[in-house]
Amino acid sequence: MNNKMERKNCLLLNFTVDGYHWGCYGTSIELYDSLIERGYYVNYHTVNESHSKLAEVPTELKDFDSAEQAKRFSTANLSLFSDMVAADVVVCNGEGTLHRNNLAPWNFLYLMYFSKKYLEKRVHLINHSSYPSGSLKVSEHVDVL
Repeated sequence: MNNKMERKNCLLLNFTVDGYHWGCYGTSIELYDSLIERGYYVNYHTVNESHSKLAEVPTELKDFDSAEQAKRFSTANLSLFSDMVAADVVVCNGEGTLHRNNLAPWNFLYLMYFSKKYLEKRVHLINHSSYPSGSLKVSEHVDVL
């Protein structure tokens, strides 16, 4: 019997140590340290990447289920895709990303959806709040009834 504990790979998305205020920094460091303490090898991609540096992310909900779109996404974001494939679990630090109808929420939602649907990963969204339109007024773009 092998007494060595096999380390599992965790991919932490929206890692906020390279930007934002001390609260987001502290949250990401605690997530990272807690995962290490639980025996995970932790790889991460930063909030700056998920907010604005991804290519071939769908901008319409119907395209989330497109296998052709998924192929374009994985090819255009090869480093991220490779890390997603290698992960046993994907942990997503929601922080304040799921607000309004702009690039950041679309990117982040697609990262989670892609991980679950196309790579069959366990995906955990933590530390998040969701204000789709950013106000109390109903938005035709993000508030679906």
